[in-house]
Amino acid sequence: MSKKLDETVEKKFEKWKVQLQEVGILSGQSRILAVNAADQIYDNWCGPAATKEILDYRGDYHSLSTLASWLGTDSTGTRIDNVFSLLNAHQWRQYIRYNTDYYPTSPSWQYQWFLKVYNDIWNYASPNLVQVRLDAFYPYYIPNGAHYLAIKGFYYDTSGQSDTTVTWVDSYNKVINGVNPFGTHTMEYRAFAYNVWVSAVGSP
Repeated sequence: MSKKLDETVEKKFEKWKVQLQEVGILSGQSRILAVNAADQIYDNWCGPAATKEILDYRGDYHSLSTLASWLGTDSTGTRIDNVFSLLNAHQWRQYIRYNTDYYPTSPSWQYQWFLKVYNDIWNYASPNLVQVRLDAFYPYYIPNGAHYLAIKGFYYDTSGQSDTTVTWVDSYNKVINGVNPFGTHTMEYRAFAYNVWVSAVGSP
């Protein structure tokens, strides 16, 4: 990230922190849902695995092979619209498609995205799903790659003593670039949001 871009994002983040406080999100608030990782088995089955992680959390259990069949997963992966449709068919809380680019295209994007994540997790105990770009996503760094993750929690901080983070579940259970990402991970949400390609969040 360039210094100029980093300074621009930092200014936007300061504005978003004020907006988040105005809607009642308090510094130090956090919530982590009991979403467990599902081993995706095949490199192209992250879509079924992330979907399973969310449905298992709801007590709606299906095998990975069943979900892969329902989602139309093939050698290229899983279409994001198929994931949304399946989640909507199996949950009371409807999901919407939320498009992004590699960097937020409007000053309010990151604020809106985090507010939706916060609302679903804090108010509805509902995990989220994102598709991330892997060319700048640790530990993958794969050109033109994409990966599904289930977001299970967050920690929000405005004190300057700690970073605001999101917590996600990763279904990839192989070593890549010296790291096995399987399980639960956290990342500063400013950095994380830069890598979000498409986000599936519960509708208002």
